[in-house]
Amino acid sequence: MQRLKVPNTSARIYAHTTSDGLNLGCIVTDDGVCSIDLPSTVAETLAWRAEISQITDRPLRGVIFTSARRALGDALRALSHKPGTAILPALIHETGFQNMFALLEHQYQNRLGEPLSPAQLRERGVLPELTFTESATFTLGGRDGVQLDVARVGGFMPGSSVVTVRGTEVLFAGDLLSKGAPPAIAPQTDVEAWLEVLSALRKRKNVKTVVPGMGPVCDLTCAVETADYLKSAQTAVRKLVKSNRSRETLTVLLAETLAKYPAAARSLSLQQRALSGLEALYDIQLAQPAEVVPAA
Repeated sequence: MQRLKVPNTSARIYAHTTSDGLNLGCIVTDDGVCSIDLPSTVAETLAWRAEISQITDRPLRGVIFTSARRALGDALRALSHKPGTAILPALIHETGFQNMFALLEHQYQNRLGEPLSPAQLRERGVLPELTFTESATFTLGGRDGVQLDVARVGGFMPGSSVVTVRGTEVLFAGDLLSKGAPPAIAPQTDVEAWLEVLSALRKRKNVKTVVPGMGPVCDLTCAVETADYLKSAQTAVRKLVKSNRSRETLTVLLAETLAKYPAAARSLSLQQRALSGLEALYDIQLAQPAEVVPAA
């Protein structure tokens, strides 16, 4: 776990990289701890909780999810103080909540034979308690505590959000930003909207330290790297689709992509994530309406 150097705050702020290359955040105050996102498995989530315990004995007060992709219902339940009776507060954008609910409703219906309401799933500790539309503030420590500002920006997913620790110039970007590795791309990705978000982020003067979704802690120059990848990958995939090339040809494009990211080329999980992203772009392009050629 890497402690970030941040002046003008009583909080301790950390970044952590999971075994599959995803970055998380940890905000520690005298009152408690907030986790920014969770690992992608229950086992690693429990290991993450144990690692937090090594740096503080303060209780885990909540989790902020930057997108539905970072939210795992069973991991959230595993972190509840008393599973089944006390739910760990968690915050997610309302569209991410709806995505989680749709998946969990089907999952638990298969287990129990009947559909469950959001309230019933919350009782089981697998759905976040709190949602927001455009922005929200999560406070640790009461009126004089540390405030975490959460803002929906969209792009990567409709509910993608960024988290800033007020007064510290630190931003947790989730999967919106990547450094030294191809960014994740989801079936719900809106590339054009994402590029607009990246352009806006680059203009923020109050951000000096960025924890990207993947890669080392950096500054906002990683927005340029992420945008360049999105543009080049979209152009390359669009050419494949227009020439009626099959999805199998994406493996060739993947090899060309990984040649630019040697660290990702050495990681099986990053390779698979990059391929999944190219496949998502391919499907997005297939779904685009065909161009209408004007009659002569």
